[in-house]
Amino acid sequence: MKKYYFYILLMILATPTGCTVSSDKSSSGGKETNEVSETADFKQKVLLIIAEDRSGSTKNQKKMTADHYEKIFNAFNNKYCGEIDVLVIGNPSPQEQNFYPLVIDCPEPLKKIPSGALLTQKAHIKKQNDQILLHNKQLIGKNKDKIHDFVQSVIRSKVSGYKPYRGKDLTDIKTFFEHLRKKINEPTYANFNQILIVVISDGIHDAFKLKEPLRFRCNPKLRLFLVGWKDKKMFENCHTDEFESVDGFVNYFMKIP
Repeated sequence: MKKYYFYILLMILATPTGCTVSSDKSSSGGKETNEVSETADFKQKVLLIIAEDRSGSTKNQKKMTADHYEKIFNAFNNKYCGEIDVLVIGNPSPQEQNFYPLVIDCPEPLKKIPSGALLTQKAHIKKQNDQILLHNKQLIGKNKDKIHDFVQSVIRSKVSGYKPYRGKDLTDIKTFFEHLRKKINEPTYANFNQILIVVISDGIHDAFKLKEPLRFRCNPKLRLFLVGWKDKKMFENCHTDEFESVDGFVNYFMKIP
């Protein structure tokens, strides 16, 4: 019996004086902190607008090909998400004067792991994030398929296949910028991180006589790319990048970080 009590005493002495309690709270004042799990899937939400002048005044300028468009759209898909819109500058038919939109779906954000989470909770969140990463990878592929279909159905027919309305070849720059102002000020794009506008044109307006000079004021989120533009006096407070040719712009856009 004495030997039995002796073993009991040894067990009590071997037990730590404190007790360990698992908790989701950190030791700093009991406050819970959040730790972002590893991710490379955050993408800025961006509106990309490409307006290409297909009127007669640009006949000596190299035009964007369907391959150019597909390259740009796929580069956008790899870097951003949001919306791409394409518009023809010139004299399209009334039914073809609107923007042609292509929505690039955004990846789902990964879940955060609380800093004091139990191992079982961490494992559960990691499993959820693995599923999200797989979904996001598949989303890139789905967006790529949408891009290819858009190029085949819209770019080839509406842009590359542009013909002036009733054979009257004009360049209506003023109406384009009126459409553009309305577009970028729609509430839909208020929470977008950036607005990228690409205008491929010589900038010569000849549709009708202007009463006053053209003016276009940029907002802070807007970045303007001008390809082949002659005179940029009309642009106010704009972050502007100028390019001599389509190839120069495409090569630059493919490398935007």
